[in-house]
Amino acid sequence: MRHKFNLRCPAPINELLFERELQGMRIHVYFKISILTYLLVSDWLMPVNRQFYLWVIYLSLILVEGLFLVWLRKKQWIKAVAFSSLLVDLFLITLLPFAWYQMGGASGAYSSTYILKTNMPLVAAGFICINAFAARPLYPILMSIGALGVATFHYYWVLSDPNTVLTIQYGEHLLGSALHSAYYWVTSYAYLVFGAGMGYMAYSFRKTTLEAVTLEKANLQLGRYFSPNLIASITDGSQSFLEPGGKRQPVAIMFIDIRGFTSMSEALPPEAVVRFLSDYHERMVRVIFKHGGTLDKFMGDGILATFGTPLTQADDLSRALKAGIEMKEALREMNQERALLGLPIIGQGIGIHYGEVIVGNIGTAERLEYTVIGDAVNQASRIESACKDLDHDFLCSASVVEGLAGEIRTRPMGEVAVKGKKQPLQLFAVDWA
Repeated sequence: MRHKFNLRCPAPINELLFERELQGMRIHVYFKISILTYLLVSDWLMPVNRQFYLWVIYLSLILVEGLFLVWLRKKQWIKAVAFSSLLVDLFLITLLPFAWYQMGGASGAYSSTYILKTNMPLVAAGFICINAFAARPLYPILMSIGALGVATFHYYWVLSDPNTVLTIQYGEHLLGSALHSAYYWVTSYAYLVFGAGMGYMAYSFRKTTLEAVTLEKANLQLGRYFSPNLIASITDGSQSFLEPGGKRQPVAIMFIDIRGFTSMSEALPPEAVVRFLSDYHERMVRVIFKHGGTLDKFMGDGILATFGTPLTQADDLSRALKAGIEMKEALREMNQERALLGLPIIGQGIGIHYGEVIVGNIGTAERLEYTVIGDAVNQASRIESACKDLDHDFLCSASVVEGLAGEIRTRPMGEVAVKGKKQPLQLFAVDWA
């Protein structure tokens, strides 16, 4: 009776993160194409000092970004595109201050310190931000480091001009042609702070996405075994359910088996057998979940269900008996449908036992097997097997009758010797019809 939970990052999560990175890179490229188009048009609309070489550069970069877009649509070389596009970003923030300087009349009109006083910090911050859209912390961090390197290059290029004047007056830096070095470096080092912040945001988004999808996958996995009302209790309580270990607790154990399935399956093609089992299992599991039971496992045509796992409740045994009776009703309805189609009706045996077992997980935190262990499980299996020998389709043990005294109608079947047990079991037939 084992279920396997794999908590490692599954392939679908990696695919989701890849798609998110791909989408972020596309936004990045579209943003870059928009910026380059704007620069091209604005430069063309300038009435004077047009820089025709800039048109060639802008057009070339638009074509390069278009090539990146083609690769991204084909989902090719995404990391190569990311780093190449980052280099284009750095090239642009390196070029633009010189381009604006030239458009303003170059050194003949303005001091070279103008290069350090443009709105380039805002442009660089925008590029740092857009690099975070791919949900890769490395990209905005590298962009911020690169932006600081570009700022350093600009500073020493301006400082190499013998006409550059340094000042310690903040007003002269803002309103005049002098350069306040400390102010400039404070602004430039802010790139690193902003880049670290955007990198952390990208990391947090990636981690949140991973956790959300992992939790959703775990809930879907739990939904295969536990009724919906139990899933909320499991996930809201704590993560201890998915940790190694186990605990001893009383559980109602139910085995269900189809009578004559082997001979029936031999007369049918495999596809028909699969369709039949799928229909049968769906009807039975629906009843199990309706009464708060846990689907432990399918065993070919058989089903093992438990009531009281993972959480013990006062009415576990009562719900198990009600589920068994309703499963008989579900089978009767299924047989009525089969009769209308000219198909043979099917029989079913149900055995229920109530006893103490070990419920828990075996393995590591990365890979666990949810397991019910104990002699009570074996007894429940033997009780179901006895249905065939006693020619009855619903049997239970003495512990069930004692636990539900007066709630169910039963007939004693006497002591029955079962395989694997030295002492015979006192069995009772449940009158469900």
